Amino acid sequence: MSEKYSFDTDISALLKLIINNFYSNKDIFLRELISNASDSIDRYNHDCIVNKPDNKVDNCITIIPDKINKELHIIDTGDGMNKDELIKNIGTIANSGTKAFMEKVKDSNLIGQFGVGFYSAFLVSKHVTIISKKINSNYFKWMSDANGEYTIDEITSENIKEHIHEDYNLLQGTIIKCQLTDESVDKYTNIEKLKSIIKEHSQYINFPIKILNIREETKEVEDDEEELDEEVVIDEKKEGDEPVIIEDIPDESKPKKMKKITEVIKDFQLVNENKPIWTKPVNDIKESEYHGFYKSLTNDNDTPFLYKHISGEGQIEYKGILFLPKKVKNNVFERGVVQNNIKLYVRKVFVSDNSAVLCPEWLHFVAGMVDTDDLPLNVSREMLQENKVVKVIKKAIIKKSIDMLKNAMEDMDNYTKIYKIYQKNIKLGVYEESGDRERVSDLLMFYSLNSPDKMITFDDYITSMNEKQKDIYFISGDNIDILKSSPFLDRFKKNDIDVLFMTDPVDEYMCQRLVSYKEAKIVCITKGDIELPNVTDSDKEDFKKKQEEYKDTCAYIKKLYGQDFSDVKITNKIVDLPCIVSSPENGFSANMEKIIKSQTLGQSDITSMNKRILEINPEHQIIKKIKNINDSDEYKVLKDLLDLVINSALLYSGYPIIKPVDFSKKILNVVMIGMDITDDIPNDIPNENSKETVLDNIETIDMTKVD
Repeated sequence: MSEKYSFDTDISALLKLIINNFYSNKDIFLRELISNASDSIDRYNHDCIVNKPDNKVDNCITIIPDKINKELHIIDTGDGMNKDELIKNIGTIANSGTKAFMEKVKDSNLIGQFGVGFYSAFLVSKHVTIISKKINSNYFKWMSDANGEYTIDEITSENIKEHIHEDYNLLQGTIIKCQLTDESVDKYTNIEKLKSIIKEHSQYINFPIKILNIREETKEVEDDEEELDEEVVIDEKKEGDEPVIIEDIPDESKPKKMKKITEVIKDFQLVNENKPIWTKPVNDIKESEYHGFYKSLTNDNDTPFLYKHISGEGQIEYKGILFLPKKVKNNVFERGVVQNNIKLYVRKVFVSDNSAVLCPEWLHFVAGMVDTDDLPLNVSREMLQENKVVKVIKKAIIKKSIDMLKNAMEDMDNYTKIYKIYQKNIKLGVYEESGDRERVSDLLMFYSLNSPDKMITFDDYITSMNEKQKDIYFISGDNIDILKSSPFLDRFKKNDIDVLFMTDPVDEYMCQRLVSYKEAKIVCITKGDIELPNVTDSDKEDFKKKQEEYKDTCAYIKKLYGQDFSDVKITNKIVDLPCIVSSPENGFSANMEKIIKSQTLGQSDITSMNKRILEINPEHQIIKKIKNINDSDEYKVLKDLLDLVINSALLYSGYPIIKPVDFSKKILNVVMIGMDITDDIPNDIPNENSKETVLDNIETIDMTKVD
């Protein structure tokens, strides 16, 4: 006879909260029930060690989908529950048999909070039935529709078949029978869908998970009902008046008649074939096992570049494996896309694949998993909270990922291939990782002035520096071939000082954070004043004299172009050009200015915001010619020439020119004068000078010495 019970106070409201709020993904119910089944088997195995039964039941978790009856059965061979335990563990929400058992056995790897996990079954069920049996005990049946009450019946061995599925004989353990809702039937009685859920969430459970597969198979068999023709032989001898009839054997050469029959075949298929290799000693794991595990974890058909076993012991324990894929995902930097490369397990049960929980954005290219026994789960495994355990694991993943990449640098040919694929991620890591910035910057590689065909590291650069050099020099741009001919490199070439080429837009952002490397300052050669290590006191004194000599010249040019340049000064940065345009040490380089302007939300007035500096070369013939430039009429044409020179400097320094139309006209005029085509020179020259004046002034300059 059924006994009716009520749940604890406010249990109905709490059940609604669990069912409607704790789980956004209904598939989770199967993970919860399988995890509870695993816990039950763990308890049974522990009891067997203590009590040593005569006959130990084989460990197994069985799934039986029944579409006809709209049911799903989850069965374990665990310790089972009697009436009192059903009331305590199921009737009292969140009072967990596992929790009590863990208090008794501190070192047991069990998944906690049975009560709450069980009630996830109501996400997909109208009502749920539990049939459970302990060793040497009767069966007990628990039923509820989660509306505040439940019933418990005792069932004898004689009539248990009436209550369980025909394809299973429960000797000991627990059956959870979910009477599925109409919208859940097709999904959760589908064999392939159930396999997919189990493989995603529970494939590394310690015990075999088997699912009943019922299929029809058609085959041909011999038709036993075929009527064979008889050959009759009449013997001429007679016994009395009747002849003797002898039946002959049918002709075997005649083809047999066949028929098709359909058989219903039932078998239990093992779902969780993959084993948790991260629990094995590293020396016992073969490379083929790592590769197989990687493919099953990521669905990548290729083998990884690298892999690294990770583990932590002490107050927080964890184990896992990290992999470096051979291909980068196309959406690795796409905003709003949740990456799922690294998976989190708790006691071999999948909890989360949100990579943002376990690693920063720059490491989203690393694949792998980590398993811990120490992560506390709040109410449900789905509601993962960021706590000290997660933070410790996250730091470990960052550190071990960097170690994995640094180990790869032992084979620089292979590492170069890796770096060309993941260099953007590594540079972003330099930008983001304040704590590990220098360790990440160890991984950087660049082409350089002295190494145009082979990438070098910062350490390689420092090793090749001369004794007096203290800084690391670089130049940025979007094309390495253009950078190689930059006038900023002139004196570095002359003094045999190497310069790194940075051609990736992220390099500009990275260098804003990476100001030094191993006590060597990282300096952009297009920004600020740079003093080379081999400059003598005599050179400095001569430069000061030049500054004083061209003080008025710089002041006048500053008056003319004050809206375009924050300063005009003498420079020793260039050799063969009359002038160059740079930026202040804390300003934007030409390349950075271009990057900001190209962004969708970039500032359109960045040119006016970014201060530029015009640096003139006092050793150049043109600069010597305009040394005494002023507002008098004799210098009007030279002002045009100065304008051409300055706009040219903007171009080869990486900046846009000032007033492109006027610049083009002046270029054409100078070309035509040089070709002695004076009749066609337009009269609307911007400075309104006559053709004769232009000729006279141009001829005073030795054009062979003008670059």
